[in-house]
Amino acid sequence: MTTSSNLAQRLHTRRIRMLLWVSVGLMGTLGCVWFVIFGLLGRWDIAFLELGLLVTGIAAGVLTHWRRTRLAWMLVVLVGYVTLCLFSVFFDAPDAVAPRTSHLYLLVLTLATMLVFRDEAPALRWSLVAIMLMTFVAFSSSNWSGSSELSIGKDLRKYGSWVNASTAMFGLVALVHIMLTEWVEVGSLERGIAQALEKQEFFFALSTASPC
Repeated sequence: MTTSSNLAQRLHTRRIRMLLWVSVGLMGTLGCVWFVIFGLLGRWDIAFLELGLLVTGIAAGVLTHWRRTRLAWMLVVLVGYVTLCLFSVFFDAPDAVAPRTSHLYLLVLTLATMLVFRDEAPALRWSLVAIMLMTFVAFSSSNWSGSSELSIGKDLRKYGSWVNASTAMFGLVALVHIMLTEWVEVGSLERGIAQALEKQEFFFALSTASPC
């Protein structure tokens, strides 16, 4: 059982690194694209906020490469949460043209945090999850926003809402796929070890199931 747990942990660690690289790519791509768009529109307040996402993605990628996965995800969660809250309050105010959609990424961030911090202290994991879910519910259940003068133009928000919703749903599907794949691999690994023990073929099963 100890060997099975060790192998399952190695599979989980590999999934976490995969998730981090996906997050790094998403933050970097969105940050770069929106930085250029808002820069061309002369909205440098929003452009520099997007630049912060790009820089965060690069920093998280470096930390992931150094296998500092816990620190990398804490950075992603902190910057991502603050950025999403600022956007939802000041720049993505709901109106008759388009709904607020920036807060949808909070669901992706919440689900990813549950996966990444699976082995962390329950107090840390569930505190982060509760904060992000309560924030999501607050934005979804109200039309409150900050100064309307800071809001993004209606034409851009109309198309941007489709981009945000589609990207967030893609992120949720990708996360569920990663979680289901991990569960299937761990279950298959444990069944293989159990069968090998019964047939006294443990070392053969170990050599075929452990490579990462």
